[in-house]
Amino acid sequence: MRGALVFELNACRNNCVFCGSQRKVSDIPVLEMKRIERLALKHALELKNGGYDELEISGGDPVEYPRIAEFVRLLRGRLGFRSVQLSTHGCDLADPVLVDRLRSAGLTQYRIPFYGVTPKVHDAVTQRHGSFMETLRGIKNIRAQAPSSKIQITSLLMRQNCRQVLRILRLAAEYADEIVFSIPCIPDIKGPMKFALSFDELGSLARELLREAARIKRRVHILDVPFCAVGIFSPGLANKGGPPQLAPSYSVPDIFKTKTHGLPSYRVKRKVFQCGRCRVSGLCDGFYDSYLKIFDVAHFRPL
Repeated sequence: MRGALVFELNACRNNCVFCGSQRKVSDIPVLEMKRIERLALKHALELKNGGYDELEISGGDPVEYPRIAEFVRLLRGRLGFRSVQLSTHGCDLADPVLVDRLRSAGLTQYRIPFYGVTPKVHDAVTQRHGSFMETLRGIKNIRAQAPSSKIQITSLLMRQNCRQVLRILRLAAEYADEIVFSIPCIPDIKGPMKFALSFDELGSLARELLREAARIKRRVHILDVPFCAVGIFSPGLANKGGPPQLAPSYSVPDIFKTKTHGLPSYRVKRKVFQCGRCRVSGLCDGFYDSYLKIFDVAHFRPL
């Protein structure tokens, strides 16, 4: 079973348009960093004792944590996790020394995003010049130095990159073991129009991606876009599943807390009236509630 560990750094060198400004790891006081470390270890132990033998780590960017290699070594060695995945922007992996340290520590998988296939598009999303070339160099370093490590390349369907999604798919296919597209969450209803696409636009992009994936003979996973928005049923579409399996003592920030453990308010989905007449309703969780507050879906027909 796979558990999820949120490394509560709240720090990232990038400043992505869908995420907002983040502090730098160097800004974190020593005492707070020690608290973050203790909490991460506590949550890892809870998950291991709960029967989870695989772990995925996210939160800010965990690779920016100065002792991330030592932490991975502890997870794989002393705690005995069978696999450990890091979700990262990949920029720090442009340093081959770090890639080698993570390989030696026993890291088994990376989850890295491409938001475009050119610096102009990718860097416009991250809002940091040079991030695209660093991410690409990091991925190449993994392939050269840690060939047994799996790479999942992800992307978000959004206004900034909607004209490059097929090229993102083809670039990802050069390096990835798994390719995943999803849509950005909207934690702030005030400013989503600068990046969020309507479900009509998302459905059109999803159809194009499925056709291109079939053409180049690569499997693609498209998350969080309901079947009715795409107009077809496809195993490449995935919009079913609960919140990640987090440690029992983990708590979502109060501002985003819901009644469901580990589920922030901006990830809540709900069904609409058409869902009651849809043949695949049992395979779909519906629409992000935050999107329904902005975009009309009344014209979609159930499958």
